[in-house]
Amino acid sequence: METEAGAFGARLGAIVAAVHSAASPAPRAPIPVVSLEFAPDGVVSEAAPVAGRGKQHKHGVKPGKGSRFAGGIFIGKDTVLRLARAGTVPGATPVAPTATRPGGLLLSGVGALGLGLSDGDILTEVEGQAVHSEGQVVGLIVGARDRHAEQVSAVVFRTGASERWSLVVAMPYL
Repeated sequence: METEAGAFGARLGAIVAAVHSAASPAPRAPIPVVSLEFAPDGVVSEAAPVAGRGKQHKHGVKPGKGSRFAGGIFIGKDTVLRLARAGTVPGATPVAPTATRPGGLLLSGVGALGLGLSDGDILTEVEGQAVHSEGQVVGLIVGARDRHAEQVSAVVFRTGASERWSLVVAMPYL
């Protein structure tokens, strides 16, 4: 059981690494909370409209003036366990910031998982910290597990649409 939990933590770290975005060397203002509809485990739910933040469309909240996030994704405990048991480990490659996108971890192998993530998304933050390596993400996940956190938050930048997405991943404990 202990070995399965450790392997799960490592896999979960790799999954979350495939989802976070926007690294900035200067301190940043706190990220606003995006309203998420928490659906049953295993179901990805897009963000509900936030007052004054645009209207709902097929990808969540349509970005409007002053909107910081395009939407949100929730990954439930059952989905996390299913992916961990299947040995699913998406890829993440460090990328430096450019004029058109933030730095972070460029995700691959996530589009086919049905999570709402796309290959090419950039994981930029996990638990409010800018991320630059898979090892750093795994460390943040292990820290969250040590605190017995119920979920981990992240930010992903969708390159093609130039949008930021909030990501919340449930933390199952066996």
